[in-house]
Amino acid sequence: MFPLIFSTIEDADSRQFMEQLYVKYSKLIYSQVYKLTRDSYEVEEIVQESLVNLIEKVDLLQTLPRDRLVNYLISTARYTGYAFFRKKRKVEEIPIEEDETVLFDKGAFQNGLDELMIQKMESEQLYQVWSQLRERDQLVLNMKYILDQSNEEIAEALGVKPGSIRMLLTRAKRNLLLELKKSMII
Repeated sequence: MFPLIFSTIEDADSRQFMEQLYVKYSKLIYSQVYKLTRDSYEVEEIVQESLVNLIEKVDLLQTLPRDRLVNYLISTARYTGYAFFRKKRKVEEIPIEEDETVLFDKGAFQNGLDELMIQKMESEQLYQVWSQLRERDQLVLNMKYILDQSNEEIAEALGVKPGSIRMLLTRAKRNLLLELKKSMII
């Protein structure tokens, strides 16, 4: 049975493509999400959100060769999972006033609190400009610093030479810095 979300695709060819994609790769997508969480409700929610993200890129998906398509599906499932957990964590966050109380109750020093607040602000600032980055820059930075993948793994996933990854990372970090400066965050 196909997910109900496929019925929202107006183009019949695109709908058929997504249905075939789902039949062929649904186990792969589910296994990638299952690695992130063993909670069946969360797995379903993340997979459904992944499918929504994939439907938005159906034109691109139809043009990708098989190996790049598989990498794209895996990356989409993982990044959707990460976004799900970031959103979930944000909902569960304690307000700053309560953070201070908790830290002082545990005997934290003022320097520790200052560092914690600075880290929190920097991560929020980074999150704000992240969407301004090109998709490829986001992908390279995620693969290197969040997924902790080697340059060889990144090169294989992107279909480029391993020697090119250092330059891609440098450019992505430079673009991130430019976006931060444009937003007058640093």
